Amino acid sequence: MLYLSKLYKEFGEKTIFNGVDLCIYDGEKVGIVGDNGVGKSTLLNIIAGLDTDYSGVCDVYGHISYLKQSSFIGFNTLDDIIADKEQCGKLLHYLKLMQFGGNIHNVDNLSCGERTKLAFAIEYVKNPQIILLDEPTNHLDLAGREIIVKIIKAFDGTVIAVSHDIDFLNEIADKIIEIKNGDLIEYQGNYESFVKQKALERLSQEREYQAYTKKVREIRENIEFVRKFADKAERDVGRQGKGNESGYMQTKTKAMVHAKKMNQTVASRISRLEQQIDKAPEKPQEEKEIKYRFDVNPLKSKVAVKCEDVDFAYNENKLIFKGMNFEILSGDRVGVIGNNGAGKTTLIKLIQGKLNNYNGIIRRAGSLKIATMEQDIYDLDEDKTIEELSYGGDAEYRRIFITNLINMNIDKTRFKTKIKNLSLGERMRIKLNFIILSDANFIILDEPTNHLDIANKEFMKKVLSNYKGTILIISHDMNFIHSTCDKVYKIDENVLKEYNV
Repeated sequence: MLYLSKLYKEFGEKTIFNGVDLCIYDGEKVGIVGDNGVGKSTLLNIIAGLDTDYSGVCDVYGHISYLKQSSFIGFNTLDDIIADKEQCGKLLHYLKLMQFGGNIHNVDNLSCGERTKLAFAIEYVKNPQIILLDEPTNHLDLAGREIIVKIIKAFDGTVIAVSHDIDFLNEIADKIIEIKNGDLIEYQGNYESFVKQKALERLSQEREYQAYTKKVREIRENIEFVRKFADKAERDVGRQGKGNESGYMQTKTKAMVHAKKMNQTVASRISRLEQQIDKAPEKPQEEKEIKYRFDVNPLKSKVAVKCEDVDFAYNENKLIFKGMNFEILSGDRVGVIGNNGAGKTTLIKLIQGKLNNYNGIIRRAGSLKIATMEQDIYDLDEDKTIEELSYGGDAEYRRIFITNLINMNIDKTRFKTKIKNLSLGERMRIKLNFIILSDANFIILDEPTNHLDIANKEFMKKVLSNYKGTILIISHDMNFIHSTCDKVYKIDENVLKEYNV
C-alpha cells in the first residue's frame, strides 16, 4: 500500500505538490497523467525514495521495482541477475516473449526499444510488490508492448504508471490520477472513463461560468438603473424652489437633505448588489490555434515517392527489404508500424535519399521538399534559447513562432532558457513548430508522440489534421496512427504491406 499525507514539494519558486493526500491500495493499477512538467516523474521518484526533499508523509509498504524513462535507464543489477541461474532463466524467458533481438552482454549498442524491453524484464524478475513505470511504452514495438500489457494485467501487485499512451492506460488502469495545479485528482476507471468524467466536468464548468456571467450582467444593469434613477431624482430636487425667491433657501436646504439621503440609499443599494457578485468560477480554456505558413508549395505531381522492387541490406547477414513496392501519393497521410529493428528508420533514409546502396528504383517528385522530425530531437542548437531560435525569420515569423509555442503549452518563462536545459517534450514541440512553419510539402515524423503529454498529443493530432501537405508517420502508438493516417503499412519479414486492423 502507498500512503501520502500533506505532501509538499517545490522546485525553486514553483510549487509541484501543495499539501496533497493520496492512498493507493494493494493490487490497484493506477495511471498518472498531466501536462509536461507538472511533477509526474517527481511523484514516482518520491514514492521510490529517490527524492527526499519534500515535507509531509510518504509511506510505502512493499518492495518496489522502478522502470525509468528510456533516456535514464541503467542496468546496474544486470550482472547479478545473470549470475543467478533462476533469475537469469526468468529474464531470458520474458525477453523471448517480447521478441528481444539484442545482446544482453552489449547493452551500449541496444536500440531505445530493446533497452526498454531489457529494463522492464530486469525490474520484473526482482519479484516486486509495487512496480513504478515511467513512460514504459516509449520506443516499444507492438510485440513488446503487447507482452508488457499482459504481464501487468496478470501481476498481483500494485502498478503505478506515468504514461501518455492512451491505449496502454485503457488496457491496464483501474484508476487515473491527474496532477494539476499542485493537486492530485482521482478518477475511477481507465483513461476512456477519465475523459468522459472530464468532459462532464467541463460541461458543468461552462454552465456554471455562463450562469455567473449572466448573473453579473443582470446585477450591473440593476446598478446602472439605480444610478440613473438617483441622478434623475437629484436633478428634479435641484429644480424645486426656483421662481420662489422667498422660499428658495428653505427649499434648497430640504433638497440637499433629501439628496444626501438619496445618495446614501443608492450607495447602500449598489453595495448590496455588488455583494451578490460572487468570486468568478474558473473560465473554461478556449481552443488554441496553431498558425501555418501560407507559402507551402504543393507537389506538382500526383506521386510523391514511389519504390519499385527495392532490395536493401546493410550487409549479407542483415537483409532489411526484399522486393519492396511502396507508393505515397500527394496529400497522403501514411502510417508505418513494425517491430524494433524491422527497418522503419531505414525506410525514412531511403525516402530521404540518404541510402544509395539499394537495388530497384526509388522515384521522388521533382518539387518534393521533405522536413523530418527525428525520434530524439538532438539536432537543435543546445546553447541557444527559444527566443534566439525564433530569430531565423522576419518579425511576422518570430511572432507566429512564439505564439505557436505558447499555444503548445510552453510557458513564457522558458523562452530565455537554453535548449540543453529543456525537457525532451519541450524540444519535441519546438521541432514540430519549425516543421509546420517550414515550406516543406512532405513531412516525416519518427515517433512524434514520444515525450509528449496527452494534451499535446491530442493537440498534435489537430495540427496534422489541418496540414495540407503529405505526411509519413513512424509510430508504435496505434491510437495516434489511426487518428491521423488514412492508410497504414507494416514492415514484417523484410516486406512492407498494407495493415488492416
